[in-house]
Amino acid sequence: MLTDTKIKSAKPRDTRFSLTDGRGLSIEVMPSGAKFWRLKYTDPAGKRRNVSLGEFPIVKLSAARLKREEVKAAVKDGTDPFPTNGAAEPAPGVVTWKHAAQKYMEKCLAEKQSPSTIANRWRWLGRMSDLDNRPMAEIEPRDLLPILQRVEAEGTYETAGAMRTLMGQVMRIRVVPREMV
Repeated sequence: MLTDTKIKSAKPRDTRFSLTDGRGLSIEVMPSGAKFWRLKYTDPAGKRRNVSLGEFPIVKLSAARLKREEVKAAVKDGTDPFPTNGAAEPAPGVVTWKHAAQKYMEKCLAEKQSPSTIANRWRWLGRMSDLDNRPMAEIEPRDLLPILQRVEAEGTYETAGAMRTLMGQVMRIRVVPREMV
């Protein structure tokens, strides 16, 4: 089982790694130092799912454990707590938001941008996770607006502005060069 001390003392490595808490809950430590909660579960249809529960320390250990128990209870009752809304997995070769964001972050890492900049960008991309499986060709500016409005509603206007800039940079990877795929 994890403790706050174990999580806080987890140092980033060259590749991302996970620390498990048990019953499907783990925390993924990114090379940038960002830490994201992940939950693996089997939905009522029998499909293995892996979902993000947010970023540590924004989402505390106790909150992640509580969410895990809520998910397990919902699945036991026969409901999927994270429905896909009928969205199918993208076809092979289709560039999704998640793929473009990862390629953009690889570019940032290759440019040796500061660790704090990289960490902020990973955190902001985590807040855009509802776009992850959307094909880039289908994403319109109006799809990005609700994400920015949620951030602005928290009163973090500078963060919303920085996220808008980041969204634009990821959108420019709409057509990924063949060597990047």
